[in-house]
Amino acid sequence: MVVELEVSGFLNPRAPPRNTLHALLSDALRKFTSICSVKFTPATYHEDVFTDSLKLLPNFAGSLREVALNASCTSDERSVSLLTGIQGLSKIALYSPGRAILQLLPQWLEKNTSTLTELHLFDNCGSVTPGVLKSFLPHVQENLKAFSLGLSYSITDEDLFAFLSQLPNIEHLRLRNYWQMKEPTHKPGLRKLKSFTADYGGGATSFNTCAEVSRFCRWVRRTIAASPIQSLRIIAGDEEQVHGGDDLGIEGGESAPSHYVLPANPAFDSLVEHLVRKHASTLQHLHIRSAFVSLTALRTLFTHCRALESVHISVGNTAMDLLSELLPDAPSLHTAAFEIRNIRPRSLKRLLQRGPRLRRLAVNGRRWEGSWKVTPEVGKGSHGESSIFSVEERRPVVAPWRRTNHVAGS
Repeated sequence: MVVELEVSGFLNPRAPPRNTLHALLSDALRKFTSICSVKFTPATYHEDVFTDSLKLLPNFAGSLREVALNASCTSDERSVSLLTGIQGLSKIALYSPGRAILQLLPQWLEKNTSTLTELHLFDNCGSVTPGVLKSFLPHVQENLKAFSLGLSYSITDEDLFAFLSQLPNIEHLRLRNYWQMKEPTHKPGLRKLKSFTADYGGGATSFNTCAEVSRFCRWVRRTIAASPIQSLRIIAGDEEQVHGGDDLGIEGGESAPSHYVLPANPAFDSLVEHLVRKHASTLQHLHIRSAFVSLTALRTLFTHCRALESVHISVGNTAMDLLSELLPDAPSLHTAAFEIRNIRPRSLKRLLQRGPRLRRLAVNGRRWEGSWKVTPEVGKGSHGESSIFSVEERRPVVAPWRRTNHVAGS
């Protein structure tokens, strides 16, 4: 039974009849009577490739719960008019939404008011203005639990926080930060927010000064100040695409080359101090890969945030000894990843042996796993078995089309 249908990547841009993909997709949909999730997000495509499929989607009101679409389905009025007939959705995700879809989005949301709990506007959201946010607020105000907004220079933090403050049930939030001359005067007061992801552009060296880091940390603190936050993620530039898999670098992606190093970054200590002061009892996942944390802040984090289950941060090359000391006091930590320079393999093995529950460790993209192994006892008259804790470097299996050649110094 097929419950999910995803069409992405590079499709043939040729028009029918040479390109028959549109007919194949619509025929398949007719047979997928229990479809729950549809994702149409190709990078290249013919403009009519999904037209026939979109005509069928309103017929799946009994099963279809999630749709994710990009410009292939949202760039012209004909396609958008077909979308507004889809009802019973719990999740709508739009990539780089343009004016065509945004003009009819309030009408579409109104038809899904009673069921919709997630609305995500990803990537280029330049067409999203304060007026657009206000237009669909009445239709999502009561039930929305997850919201995402990509980059829109049309919306200030003041506009955004005013909008968010009217969504009392938000639990999961993802926002794109950009530099603004005027900081917001109000906090959104998100009292149910459990998970916050902050995106900023440019990669690991986006923040070149302490002033830039300080401003960004203030923005994050202001967003989560009133929230029982359990998960905080900071994503720099295209980290998700570059590293693949989960954002801890444990699963998926390629191992980093042995020569790979991270440049120095101004410390995000003020953010860590806020987490310790306001969210120590609730914080479980801290994934801030490109955010540098000093030894003092690192000690404070592990000493007070006892509920931490996974962590991914950047630290200095002297942090391993301190971590070996702190990990025995991290009772819930099972997964850790660090970006460190000049680290020795024996220090990594010592880390895995010290954490009571720590079994997976990633440093600078290279991965180690610890496990208990049973071996027969060696010696005269020995017939028993013994257990030893073994630490081995793990080489991930990478699909051929995802492999790249690392060049030293690049």
